[in-house]
Amino acid sequence: MTMTAECLPCRRSRQCGLVLGLFLAAMALSAAAVADDPPKPLTPEQIREQMARVRADLERRRTERERAAPDRQAAPGANKPQQPGQPIAGGRRSRPQKGPEYHFKSGQAFAYSVEFTVGFETSGHVERYSGTPYVSVKSVNRAGEAELFVIGKLECFNRKGSAVDETPNPDRTVWMGSRLALNPAGGSVGKEDVNVKALPSYFRTLSLNLKRLIFPEMPSSVPYVNDSSGNASVFATFTQKSFQGAGFHSLDGRVSRTNHADQDEPPFVRLTQGVSFETNATAKSRVKIDYRSTGRLDGKLGLLRDSDATFRQEREGESPIVGTIRVRLLQGDDVRKAYARALSDWQDRPDVLEPFEFARVRVDAYLPASLQSTRNAQPGMEVLHLRGSNQSLPDADNKYYAVEILEADSAPYGQVKIRYKGSHEVLSVHPATLAFPPSPEHPSRAPRPAKGQ
Repeated sequence: MTMTAECLPCRRSRQCGLVLGLFLAAMALSAAAVADDPPKPLTPEQIREQMARVRADLERRRTERERAAPDRQAAPGANKPQQPGQPIAGGRRSRPQKGPEYHFKSGQAFAYSVEFTVGFETSGHVERYSGTPYVSVKSVNRAGEAELFVIGKLECFNRKGSAVDETPNPDRTVWMGSRLALNPAGGSVGKEDVNVKALPSYFRTLSLNLKRLIFPEMPSSVPYVNDSSGNASVFATFTQKSFQGAGFHSLDGRVSRTNHADQDEPPFVRLTQGVSFETNATAKSRVKIDYRSTGRLDGKLGLLRDSDATFRQEREGESPIVGTIRVRLLQGDDVRKAYARALSDWQDRPDVLEPFEFARVRVDAYLPASLQSTRNAQPGMEVLHLRGSNQSLPDADNKYYAVEILEADSAPYGQVKIRYKGSHEVLSVHPATLAFPPSPEHPSRAPRPAKGQ
């Protein structure tokens, strides 16, 4: 759901200050890198790339500091913790503690049961999706970031009127992206899901992410409160004939969001989320939307244990559209059945799900010396490519990967064609996104160790 922008001068001031600081840092790093050469003016593209690298480093160092001193981590400014003793819902809220985290081991495997439905409240017409996504852990680095291999085929079934039997609808089968890189706090990048346009319309209305159903973002603290309200625009469908993706209309109104995390019976943390929307009073046809979700994180397992959600959309003159989402972590023999199904499903996978990303060669380097122009890019050279978030890459993670230069434009700041080691992906990139591998001639700047190390 897209929120309407509001005037936040203080926030903008902080953002401007941060950008200015990153800009100055980038300029200083550039000067240090070419101290022995005559100064050369930087292009706007080079400045943006160096700023992206600095941002990635700051984020990495912030994470290291938080892990080294978790007791000092503060909740975000918008989620200020309640003071001890302040009454909350008839009780007393305890001092906030560090939130749970995902933690995986290489070779670990698990599976979920996922089911969601959508239908008109006054009819028996129901569309149901179900599957048992199977997840295996390919690797875990020292920071706890894991690469996950997902086989998640969700099949669609229709039931009309008073009929008991369901009819398969293979054209609306949805596949989860096969590769997911997930950090302990729940930040993730990876392959896009396939055929997401077939999902029930409320997924688009609420901007729901399919993988987030089983890998929600972790709360930064427990208890955690993040409530907001304001003007918003949403997309909703209004037709009695279908509740698919067609017939979407933009609506303006007011939205209220709630996002809470509370300690449940150990080792569980209870997650509750809600979205309420109502069109403006001047709207020709009033629309109300309500979404409620409750789930439990298992702090011991470092996984979501279960989750349930309901959706309801009301419009004058139409039957309400209702939906449900149900997620369960499988146990015992159900996991073995999910594995057998995954092996069978994978044989008929779409070609785009081939997880070639696992073959990339990752290189740990801290702000290595970058190529200044295409003149430094010689065919056959082995260099590093920074998959920056400003390059329109689907899984940009601000990390370096080993690549080989295939060819370069004659223009100093033209494109450089590269091929990834291992995965053999071929891209055309700006030379400023490439860097020399750390060596005596091109040393990498050594990162500061985290506190306590």
